[in-house]
Amino acid sequence: GNIIMMISTIAMYQITHRVPQGSRLLVFILIYMIYIIGYTFQCIVTKSAQTCLTSDPKHRPYFSIFDGIYTISVFSVSHILVSNVWIKETVEFNVSFFSKLVPYVIITSMICTILSMIAIWNRDREEFFGLGNSNKNPKIKFKDYIDVLKNNKAIQMLVFAAAPNKLCATMIDNSVVLVMLFGIICGNYNNVGKMLSILIIPNILLVILAVKGIASRFGQKKTLLFSTYTCIIGSILTFLLFLFGDPKSLNFSSINTFTVCFVVLWILIKGAIQISNGIVIPMTADISDYEIYRSGRYVPGLIGTLFSSIDKVVSSFATTIVGIAISLIGFKTVQPQPDTPYTESIFWVTMILVFGLPMIAYICT
Repeated sequence: GNIIMMISTIAMYQITHRVPQGSRLLVFILIYMIYIIGYTFQCIVTKSAQTCLTSDPKHRPYFSIFDGIYTISVFSVSHILVSNVWIKETVEFNVSFFSKLVPYVIITSMICTILSMIAIWNRDREEFFGLGNSNKNPKIKFKDYIDVLKNNKAIQMLVFAAAPNKLCATMIDNSVVLVMLFGIICGNYNNVGKMLSILIIPNILLVILAVKGIASRFGQKKTLLFSTYTCIIGSILTFLLFLFGDPKSLNFSSINTFTVCFVVLWILIKGAIQISNGIVIPMTADISDYEIYRSGRYVPGLIGTLFSSIDKVVSSFATTIVGIAISLIGFKTVQPQPDTPYTESIFWVTMILVFGLPMIAYICT
């Protein structure tokens, strides 16, 4: 999966812009489809391997702690480099910018993949599969997917609860949305990196507290609900802050009321999103356990495939939604850049993408 992603990522940023203009969209879609196949391979392994790590309900949520630490750290460092180093050199998101970004992404991804292979090596054995017997698992047929999706209510509920959340998390972290929020509305795109550097420690602490204080004691479902309510309250308050406050006053050099309130609320929102995304992964292991109880079949790969497929179909609409939203306010051939002038339409589209549409997802959860 990682090798497929590496090759397709290099092709995406080295080939697409070199083909004739009329063919670029098709070429990009084809390369991106191949990328998603590799990404799906890794997602399925990530979810199915949970059943091998541990079956202890108190220990299983701990995966979310490590997942949260790695995810927050890697993505925060990435955004800091983008907003404070690479974008300063190139001014805009162009070929030169991506030539710096792509090697960083590929190397980081490969290191993480190798580490995960080392970590799972001793647990990837039949005695840790399902009930721990040595009987070979039955060959899975397409009708088995239909049966699980139709009769395993647990996976139905998790997909309904988690997929909309993933869609909104992907949308909020979209580069165009961050440009509009920090670069245009707040007036300084460098604030993305500064904000993320502030978020790292508090968000990691929130994930640890949620897992140790709620998930390991009261279950993963309550943890998901806790994070969702936090997102709802935080989003409403942050929207009101932007509506009645002065976003241009966001400044990390001279602290003011808007900056303090925004930092506190953004920590809560981003931390809660990380908790909800992280806790979903060990929950798929619980669903695999339930399927053994329901049908006697140990099929974590099937469960992971079903969840990942539906999850990706839903979350893939994030870029589409952002693209349609900005095209409706005039950005049909170019995307908003950090130096794009502020307009009311940019403000309201950003508010809808960051706070409005996610509210629907949180209600679904």
